[in-house]
Amino acid sequence: MFGLRHATLMATKQRPQKSHCGYVKRALTPSTKNREAPLYGAEPNAHIFQRHRNVSLPSKASNGLPTFALKSSLLAVSSLHRDGLQDLAFRYKIAAINTLAESAKSGPPGAPESAQHAAACMLLATFEIQHHSESSGQWVFYVRGAKHIIQTTGLDERSEAELNPLLDWIYYLDIMSWFVMRHWRHSSTLPQSTTDTIAPARGKWPLLLNRTQSVRKVLDPIAAILDILVEPHDPRAKTVEYQSQLIQLEGTLIDKLMLKTTITESDAEEDIITELYRLATLVYLCCGSASPCIRDRRLDALIDRGFYLIKKLNTCERTFPLILLGSEARNDEERMVLLELIQRTEASHNDSNLMRTKTGLAMLWSQRDLEADEDEYSDLSYLRRMDTVISSACTLPFFS
Repeated sequence: MFGLRHATLMATKQRPQKSHCGYVKRALTPSTKNREAPLYGAEPNAHIFQRHRNVSLPSKASNGLPTFALKSSLLAVSSLHRDGLQDLAFRYKIAAINTLAESAKSGPPGAPESAQHAAACMLLATFEIQHHSESSGQWVFYVRGAKHIIQTTGLDERSEAELNPLLDWIYYLDIMSWFVMRHWRHSSTLPQSTTDTIAPARGKWPLLLNRTQSVRKVLDPIAAILDILVEPHDPRAKTVEYQSQLIQLEGTLIDKLMLKTTITESDAEEDIITELYRLATLVYLCCGSASPCIRDRRLDALIDRGFYLIKKLNTCERTFPLILLGSEARNDEERMVLLELIQRTEASHNDSNLMRTKTGLAMLWSQRDLEADEDEYSDLSYLRRMDTVISSACTLPFFS
């Protein structure tokens, strides 16, 4: 199986001695430590287990290697969520990796087993995202493995409802990996097998395009922008075709922004977050392209709207809109709004990505302040600023 051999070499061959079935109940029991820590996005462990139990425990393969690998990866994340990076969590992770490698040697898997392989890879990616270490940047390696599995087995073309959460999950992390890889300048720190295939190739749309409209309408514009965006000084940026693509993307995003003048109690937090994603994507397009076809007053209106919505949130785990909208904070008041929101979120969610976001914002604001004071910094483009911030991390960061 693609993506598992390298991981196996990094792990020692050992399996946990405790009963994995008995630990499920304990691991998913609410704990006073890290009670609100997300599994991926904003969903807690019990919710994820409930959504993926049909993929996890199919009746025809409940005792096979794929099932054991998936249970082990789930328990690794559950243990990490409950008790932090302890020996038990690490042993479950190793068991999952070893079992996946062993299962891959047993011949081509069927559809249920392939789904379990992909889900196990995604849980291993989640494990890497949720803890900070020298290897935590390898989450993109596991996402790549899961994506390869569903492509080669045709799972992305199946219409089974129980697969939709898994496929949406892969699609979401795949697009987020596009964003960080677009700005990551240390490709040698990644497994060599992923450095060429993760980065979006010009003219190629992301895979898994048959996802639900509710998912695609948020993520597709991000993928499209990452696929075509070039530095403003690049000769391609001057072509008519490129400018036409920018205008088309801008129009698509504007059309999807159903702006309201007020936010009422009936507005779900999910709706606010969805609009923040679209606003952040449009700000990224406007600033990254530096296109003369985009007026400053439109950008100001987008930023105004973004901070209006941010002020309505008590917490926000979604760091992708925070880093993009926050990078354009125009004064100390707006900066404090972001920092206070992150502080409130950190109080209820033990997530290292929030700390990385706060550090990244501080770097972006410092660069903007320098540009305002020193003419010699004025040539640093928006995309280069993002390059500097994202590449300053010791491992490949994750923005959700």
